Amino acid sequence: MKKSIEFMKRNYKVLLIVGIVVAGLWSFIPSKKLTGDDKDKMLIELLSFVLEKGHFSPIELNDEFSKKAYASYIESLDPTKRVIRNQNFFHFKIVLNYLLIYYKL
Repeated sequence: MKKSIEFMKRNYKVLLIVGIVVAGLWSFIPSKKLTGDDKDKMLIELLSFVLEKGHFSPIELNDEFSKKAYASYIESLDPTKRVIRNQNFFHFKIVLNYLLIYYKL
């Protein structure tokens, strides 16, 4: 008994923090029990939210998308612009325009 009291006296800060955390977590326990219908309803709402927000949505592939993808690719090659100079970017733009004209349907 004396050992436990001495332990609490030495480590009162840790015990205080643990007590606050436990009280905080205890406050998030739901006060009412969910029935089967409520659980199903909540599950359906959760699944519909995930499917609407996180599900794959296809992007239309057109010239504007291609230009953005190409620009992003060129930027990712040398983001700090240490190796690729402005002359090179000018050349890349010429190549991009040529590709867009050549593959235009």
